[in-house]
Amino acid sequence: MLDEGEVNKLVNVELSLRAERHPEDFGVSSTGATDVGLVRAVNEDSFVAYDPIFLVADGMGGHNAGEIASGIVVDEFASLAGGDYIELEDVADAMVRSYERIASIDDDSGRSAGTTVAMVALTLHESEPHWLVMNLGDSRVYMLRDGEFSQVSVDHSVVQELVDRGEITLDQARVHPYRNMITRALGAGPDTRPDFWLIPVRLGDRFLICSDGVTGEVSDGELQAMLEETSEAGFVAQRIVETAVTHGGRDNATAVVVSAVDPQQAGSYGEHIFTTVDRLELPVIADEHVLDERESWSSEGEDLTGRQRSGTEGEGAVGISRAPESDEPGLD
Repeated sequence: MLDEGEVNKLVNVELSLRAERHPEDFGVSSTGATDVGLVRAVNEDSFVAYDPIFLVADGMGGHNAGEIASGIVVDEFASLAGGDYIELEDVADAMVRSYERIASIDDDSGRSAGTTVAMVALTLHESEPHWLVMNLGDSRVYMLRDGEFSQVSVDHSVVQELVDRGEITLDQARVHPYRNMITRALGAGPDTRPDFWLIPVRLGDRFLICSDGVTGEVSDGELQAMLEETSEAGFVAQRIVETAVTHGGRDNATAVVVSAVDPQQAGSYGEHIFTTVDRLELPVIADEHVLDERESWSSEGEDLTGRQRSGTEGEGAVGISRAPESDEPGLD
């Protein structure tokens, strides 16, 4: 597992870039949504959309270990929520704690539990506000800035390596039979190193953090168009997830959207924290209605989307099929 020194070596910082505004000059608006999809029996995705942490975890493993693994990550990172900024060291510590808890999961299937992790968080670098972006696996982080839409994270996957070597094109990668076989994850497989980026905050920045259940169904052009529809900014994550389900819903689909906005426009919309795992020690949620829904779910055995939780067997790990209903090998 990575130590603090290794984490700092992974941070990509362009020192010539400086944040243009001070913290009091911008607010944060966020929204999150998830759906089990049309094929899977269990939602193994979890997310946090709770200032200053915005994170999606896509779990994998045998016998429901995937939902537990992603839930552990959410549990650890939710404990950092509620302040103005986080430190890189806090992120490293949360990753180490998550790894240790995931490694201790008792699963009799013989398949290691694991999860992807994609995150955007607010931090200070040289006393200026920055977005801290982290990625491990094939969940993604996109950024919309000044009308330009780009993928910040780089997939840790077999097809990404093929693209990097020039063996296949991006269009070929989208339909490649190994397109969902990942090469890094937290807990499953030997490589647990995340990548980091630091990006100065600008008013108007908008980020999308999502699982591959979204990117496998929705094109980049469609994602950009929905992120640019500012008239319903509070519901854009829900629209993205609904589009993924409409386009096929072959996997759990999760999206978190966070924006730097005018202070008077700041706020959270939709669910703050989502996990299908019971008895996680979560911080108090600002929205009392969401907290009430969680308490109701815990007693009635339902997740926060109102779907009945299933005891059916989870799917796969790094390099192993997560989709028994599919003929494709190595699906994440």
